Amino acid sequence: MSDTNNQIAAKLRELRETLGLSQGEVAEKLHKTQSYVSRCETGKRRLDIFELEAFAKLYGKPISHFLSSNQN
Repeated sequence: MSDTNNQIAAKLRELRETLGLSQGEVAEKLHKTQSYVSRCETGKRRLDIFELEAFAKLYGKPISHFLSSNQN
């Protein structure tokens, strides 16, 4: 697993938790399974740009938030 993939996974998990959402709730909003969200948050699944865009839109962040090394 690459550092970038780990970084994206950690930010996905952090934002979901900050927003008080369960993996199941996120999955429902994205029309995916809870298992999909879990794999994304653990870095076991690499996201394409369209998938990352869906998470970014749901979490109210630009895609660049997930790709930058800072935590802002």
